[in-house]
Amino acid sequence: MFSIIVNGIKYHASEQTIVKQTEHKETNVIETETIYVLDQVSATIHFFQRSQGEQQAEYWFVLHNDTSEDLKIEAVHPFDRLLDTSCLEVHYFKSSWGAEYQPEHVLVKDSWEIENNKGRSSAAYHPFIYWEANNQTNLLNIAWSGNWRIAFEPENEKLRLQVGLEQSFSTYVPPKNSWESIHVVHASGADLNIASQHMVAYGEACVFPNTPLLKRSLVSWNHWWTYEDKFIDENIVLENMREAATLGIETVVLDAGWFGEGEDWTEVRGDWSIVNRARFPSGLKKLSEEAKKLGLHFGIWCEIEALGKKAELRQSHPHFAADRDGEDLGYVCFGHKPVREWALKTLTDLLADLECDWLKLDFNLDPGEGCNRLDHDHSSGDGLYEHYQGLYEVLTKLRGRFPHLVIENCSSGGLRTDWGMMRNTHINFLSDPDYASHQLQVFWAASLIIPPVRCLHFTWSQTVTEENIQPPFPWKNYNECSEADILAFLRIAGMHRYGFSHPIKDWNQQVKSIVRKGLTEYKETIFPLIIQSDMYRLTAQGNRAGNGNEAYQFISGNDMLIFLFRFDPTKEFPSIRLSGINDQKTYRVKDIDNNVTFIRAGYELEQLDVSFLTSASSLLYISEC
Repeated sequence: MFSIIVNGIKYHASEQTIVKQTEHKETNVIETETIYVLDQVSATIHFFQRSQGEQQAEYWFVLHNDTSEDLKIEAVHPFDRLLDTSCLEVHYFKSSWGAEYQPEHVLVKDSWEIENNKGRSSAAYHPFIYWEANNQTNLLNIAWSGNWRIAFEPENEKLRLQVGLEQSFSTYVPPKNSWESIHVVHASGADLNIASQHMVAYGEACVFPNTPLLKRSLVSWNHWWTYEDKFIDENIVLENMREAATLGIETVVLDAGWFGEGEDWTEVRGDWSIVNRARFPSGLKKLSEEAKKLGLHFGIWCEIEALGKKAELRQSHPHFAADRDGEDLGYVCFGHKPVREWALKTLTDLLADLECDWLKLDFNLDPGEGCNRLDHDHSSGDGLYEHYQGLYEVLTKLRGRFPHLVIENCSSGGLRTDWGMMRNTHINFLSDPDYASHQLQVFWAASLIIPPVRCLHFTWSQTVTEENIQPPFPWKNYNECSEADILAFLRIAGMHRYGFSHPIKDWNQQVKSIVRKGLTEYKETIFPLIIQSDMYRLTAQGNRAGNGNEAYQFISGNDMLIFLFRFDPTKEFPSIRLSGINDQKTYRVKDIDNNVTFIRAGYELEQLDVSFLTSASSLLYISEC
């Protein structure tokens, strides 16, 4: 069901005439198209529902203007449904830099809404909610990168749920043209874990793009937190790159600081064709070639949307700049065709010249309601919408030109984490801070809609340390850490894809040995299982204070991995209830840390006693005998 305002008239699917309905089946996916005629205007809406089963579906619509005049559309809700209840407890997550996925819940009986209007999907709230009803958990996910709104309204002793674009949005559809709404995805299951599994399974089958490199673990090194732009140069990258190859790291990603002629990278964003020769006198090609010689994949960071105040691009192409009511917004407007053409050529030239395998795509500002310049290819009310549609178009074409390329989605960490971006990228960076307790809090929630194998986070990083400057988050020097702690950091990050932001060239031999051990464990035991597994959160979402104990289970066929993390050794680890255990079967349980294997009956494992585990982390591999 949908609703929309066209030329000031509100239309709801339940009140419109259906003229045609068709169904298309392909493998396990069914797509239904229902055509509605809108009375009072000569327009039709083609409403689509794509599903892979009864417990997941994607919704969107396309409006066709059959008139000879523009149609103004507003209040776009591709999901508008009357729920069979008058009261719901709704769970959602607040967000800000370094504080993503802060859990909230509210008992909804009256009017209630959340709206993101900062211009990035996850800047204020994350674009999904969940609730329980009729012994089912429902998970609703907005596949859109800009502003959005979720609203509940009481109606006839029930609750109406509307999901769509923000209230300030409007656009005009020209005669004989069409306009497509944003997409919304719903999944359900017996509990939150099952609903999440249905959601991510649909994403893998119908939404997320693939590339052959994703079959590899692609453990990476990124210079940012240790060197930022102030302390990075050609020699430092080469030294760390050579050490990375000896440790089993597979990918080197050059972050910000490589471009432009200024000292401050933020001021020259946009000058992507200019290499900072003060830092990289031999150019970047040398780094790429050296990486290839070492057997490493080479990647580069780029904030293609941003426009620095001192960028040459601002002077040479002033019409690229996005502004609102005459105020500069700090980015180039992808709703304008010349910008899209420039961006595609710029990225193509950069990636081709360096033979990149990896692109880290970032966006570090809030565009608000977006551009309303009247000399761009959009109207005053849809600048942000057209910007994101333009970005999606560029990324789609880029993937077509570089089918091997892995594109990482990042935006001040996790402030644009959504299925709009995941439809056009491969991996999602979870958050800028990566201290252990924060990392687990973020992963617990992000993996509700994004498969672990498409999540990326660094292991607990070592940040730049400068006198009289507070570091951005707590940091770790691995040379000062125990083996148990380092392995715990690697296992926390190892529940998904991970990388290092450390001065690995300065690690002592003991640390290097521990990291090699951890990487071997990840590549041989962990990654082959998590890449094709269902994940179960065995404990409630942790918190950044790190004052609890957490457990996660991954099941792939007859094999499973149990991750256990103990932040407070004074607290006993509660008995863990495992999923997928048949009490009539016998299982082999291997304690990876102690290299001890024991046999247990299924009924003995349904409630797993882990009181004997005392280290910071433990890993159990369980398989049927």
